[in-house]
Amino acid sequence: MRAAPLIALAACAACVTSGTRTIRPVAEELIQASERVTLTAALQAITDQGLPLRESNPDAGVIETEYVDIASYYQEATHYPFAERIVRFRVFVTDDPQSGDTRLAIQGIYSPFSTGLSNTRRNERAIPRDHPAMQLVRMLVDHIREIAEGG
Repeated sequence: MRAAPLIALAACAACVTSGTRTIRPVAEELIQASERVTLTAALQAITDQGLPLRESNPDAGVIETEYVDIASYYQEATHYPFAERIVRFRVFVTDDPQSGDTRLAIQGIYSPFSTGLSNTRRNERAIPRDHPAMQLVRMLVDHIREIAEGG
């Protein structure tokens, strides 16, 4: 029975991660425009939706918003627990050498297990595909495409 405490300790250690969690994009698209044009279009689309900007790094091709209550955009989100309604978005724009287009990726992020005591990236997760914030992600993708491709 001496192995039982070691097994329990190993199981607990496996649950703890030392770094940030990898969050997969909830949307990935190819945009037929340059990186610069696509990044400018993404910044405009975020601004047009009234999302507060947290960071914009054109050299890295990254735009990040602050957290927002998605219920302020979609009434049906009021049925979600508060921690699940608070979301932010991270947009990545990179060259796609295979197609010659620009790859647009958007992460929709929330912290469903947040205690309010700490807002670390370790608690962040990708929003589920059925989350109300996915409507906003789709609107952003469509608006970015419209602005960048001129159509």
